[in-house]
Amino acid sequence: MAICVAELASGYISYDVDTDKEIIPEIITLAGVLSAVPVSKSQTLPKGKDGATPTLLFDIEKQWPNYDSYKATEYLYENHIKETTGLSMLNPGFNTKHWFSRKLEGTTNLRLVDYIVK
Repeated sequence: MAICVAELASGYISYDVDTDKEIIPEIITLAGVLSAVPVSKSQTLPKGKDGATPTLLFDIEKQWPNYDSYKATEYLYENHIKETTGLSMLNPGFNTKHWFSRKLEGTTNLRLVDYIVK
């Protein structure tokens, strides 16, 4: 992650891994659009190549307060649809046996995210 922040990305997206769990797929899409690295508030922010603090491009807590996956997808569609060829369609951890419960029980499988985003 440090190399991505220091050498490849335009900046970072700040989010909370616990409270923003449902919108992880939308955060990934936003990261691709902004050429940013998502960094959880619980992580240590890596320094840039010159030792400087990377640029905060988007603060989920401030700009998407209490957004669910529907609201975050709506925002992306209204503001960034022309900057991407698609939206991330990952399951953030919903129980797929009970789709209507909207209960997050698992985690997002992020194995191919780096390949898909860039």
